[in-house]
Amino acid sequence: MKQTAITRVAFLLPPGYAGEFIKSFAQAMPKGVEVEIIHRSQLGMPRLGVSMWRAFSWSHAIERCTHAWRVRKTPEYLFRFIKAVIQAPLYFARHYRTIACYDAVVIFNGFRYNQMTAAMAARDLGVLTIYCELGFFPGTLIFDPEGINYGNSLPRDIEAYPPVNEEAIRIYEERRSHLKARQSKKALTQKAIELPKHYIFVPFQVDIDSQLAFYSPWIKNMDALFGTLEKLTDYLPEGWAFVLKEHPDRVVDYSHLRAKADGEKLIFANGNDSVELMKNASALLTINSSMGVQGLLFDYPVITLGKSCYSFPGLAEYAGNLTETIELIKQIDCLPVDLEARMRFIAYVHKHYLLTASLIDPLPAESAEKVRQRFAELLGQERPEA
Repeated sequence: MKQTAITRVAFLLPPGYAGEFIKSFAQAMPKGVEVEIIHRSQLGMPRLGVSMWRAFSWSHAIERCTHAWRVRKTPEYLFRFIKAVIQAPLYFARHYRTIACYDAVVIFNGFRYNQMTAAMAARDLGVLTIYCELGFFPGTLIFDPEGINYGNSLPRDIEAYPPVNEEAIRIYEERRSHLKARQSKKALTQKAIELPKHYIFVPFQVDIDSQLAFYSPWIKNMDALFGTLEKLTDYLPEGWAFVLKEHPDRVVDYSHLRAKADGEKLIFANGNDSVELMKNASALLTINSSMGVQGLLFDYPVITLGKSCYSFPGLAEYAGNLTETIELIKQIDCLPVDLEARMRFIAYVHKHYLLTASLIDPLPAESAEKVRQRFAELLGQERPEA
């Protein structure tokens, strides 16, 4: 059954974001669409009722709440875990009452327990859910009705992407030439070091990242990743090394791993620029970081150890266990690279998926038009019955 046109959209904004982006985002909506920015403090009072609780999943709520506690077993994170378990049903009830007044809801990320409860409520109410998240490249965002990261709507078959043309080549080359590191307030301040001629760049991820919790079946943290790399050093080609860099937003102290690195086959390069590390590498290995997408801009193999939206034939190699990883490392210097497939993927996500924007600055004119077109497409869809 076709629903009436969507006119009211709620944007559940995470704490710390406001200002010019929000104003320009609301102004970019298609004609007749009203956007209301809802901060956490503005959620309605909890709805009282029995029927809505059929949509609340305690298993999902606890799963979201426990991840950070599993990574950092400190009193602070124990308190956060207990607080989250108590608050999850309360947030669900508050979201249920608030979202019921809208036709669509934009949720940032969607994996944290308070965001997840909003998605639960929206699904039960039949309200269209659109997920917002930082894009693959610095200064980009995504809006996707399916989800984010591995759960997004991008096709997993290269034949679904348009063939290469002159525009695709131009986009690919521009992305590569203008690539820059994502800015962080916690940027590492160590000195740059000299690197070997051939190395596999391994960017660390944040241990409490949802990418590791839900899309990494066999590598759950950076200690496990480092242990895997130690086992892989015996299979590196002569003269090759793994060059590691910690994530600037890390929440775990990796001094014990730096002490174990031998400086020959396992090298930490925390003071080196991430883009330069990518440019000069001979390969890139990641669990499922967005830096894996950036690695597709260079003429070398990309290996993923976790599930990602870009790890499929033609783009990147996927290793689902240690044995498969060993086999890939053994032939790392001769793995094929399909440059045409990479151009198809990068050009498509640039033109049709990524939005040049941040959650702070106002939308550029071109991005505002993309927002208008994207939301006209999304809000024009038929919605399932509640």
